[in-house]
Amino acid sequence: MSATFELRTTKKSGYATVFVRIQSSRLGINIRQSTHLKVPVRKWLLPIDSVARRHYTESPEGYNIFSKLEKIGREINIRLVAGIPVTPDDVRLIVASTVLETDVSHLNGKESSGIRSIPLNEYIEKYIKGMEDGTRLSIHGKRFAKGSVEATRQAMKQFREYQASRQLNLNYQDIDMKFYNEFVTYLQGRNYSINSIGKCINGIKNVLRAAETEGHNKFTYYRDHRFKAYSVNVDSIYLTREEIDRFMNADLGNHRKCYEYAGISSMWVSAPHREFLTMPTSPPEICAESTLATRARKARNLPL
Repeated sequence: MSATFELRTTKKSGYATVFVRIQSSRLGINIRQSTHLKVPVRKWLLPIDSVARRHYTESPEGYNIFSKLEKIGREINIRLVAGIPVTPDDVRLIVASTVLETDVSHLNGKESSGIRSIPLNEYIEKYIKGMEDGTRLSIHGKRFAKGSVEATRQAMKQFREYQASRQLNLNYQDIDMKFYNEFVTYLQGRNYSINSIGKCINGIKNVLRAAETEGHNKFTYYRDHRFKAYSVNVDSIYLTREEIDRFMNADLGNHRKCYEYAGISSMWVSAPHREFLTMPTSPPEICAESTLATRARKARNLPL
């Protein structure tokens, strides 16, 4: 029971209109309504989690379209979650309020006096709570995956700790390139990888984008092309417990095998091969620990 978005076209290129679809058997609703927003068909058909799709949604054109779709979906879903029937006229008014920026505050029985701007840190708590309880849905009208919720929670944790370390209480106007450079430097000082830093930056950008859509954030420094979340491709090699036990219990008296198992160990902990040829001989106690640093420390005690 949620609002979703779709294209009604057989074209594979060019532009097509996005339609919002609302279905709820409980409320007896089945509505399909044009949003009057047109998107490039090729961009729409890209995998949701692809880099190309993300780049498009962050472009000026893509951001303008997807931020409006997100707002339309949120306005509709708030009513559905509350059990309030939505009519085709309601949907048309919601679309008009978003796309044409007309006033539809009367739908909520409120006067058109604007909304209270929620400070950034307060909004972050509300944002994460909405992801957790399902009142905040993705652009596709679905609940956020647990991994997405946890990634956002961790990114915001680092943001809070950064503020605490500098005795700051940042608000929307403070999130500019000066903040970006200092925050990235702070994370680098905590030995965060490029990808981990990128996730934190993406988390902050997602929150600011949502806050802007909801009328709380009027500052768009985060849209600067330099306010970027960098990432690198990483090839991961995973060994099972049986494979680890097998090379741990192997007879390394043969010099050739010594080199072979040094290579395996090197791949396992991402350490240079040569480090494993001059290691102490005390055997380690292998246990299932997740951090690379711990695995590397234990591997340096392998009897090679």
